[in-house]
Amino acid sequence: GLTRICAFAVPRAGAHLSGEALRAFVRERLSGHKVPHEVQVVAQLPKTGSGKVDRRALRETATTLTMGVLGA
Repeated sequence: GLTRICAFAVPRAGAHLSGEALRAFVRERLSGHKVPHEVQVVAQLPKTGSGKVDRRALRETATTLTMGVLGA
């Protein structure tokens, strides 16, 4: 199977954040295999009912994004 790293980032209030700029930043600091293939800038991370980050929702969003990128 295909494994792709997708990261989600939430900018600070009033800050502008670009997914490509963030990828470039981490590319200079991490090993190549750790650099995300895609970075999505979002207003907020989805939360579960208990207030934790909803990793399942993020995984589903990443899968949808990947399918769109791959044209499937």
